[in-house]
Amino acid sequence: IGTMLTLLGIAGWTVRTGWIFYGVLIAAGLYAGKQVTELRSPVDPGRAFNMFQEHVWLGSAILVGLLAGFLV
Repeated sequence: IGTMLTLLGIAGWTVRTGWIFYGVLIAAGLYAGKQVTELRSPVDPGRAFNMFQEHVWLGSAILVGLLAGFLV
């Protein structure tokens, strides 16, 4: 997660996105970190699949943050 967020942050800095993008990256990192700590203990398969599906929304939020960062 740390590598992904670092590389996305560097990419955003390179193309000079606005502050909204970095706020979304922080929120995405906190949410993904929460999922990692939840996965350290056993979870049922249904919950694991729901967590997997939530990554679609996480990626969508990062994309929206990137686009909003260009508008600011």
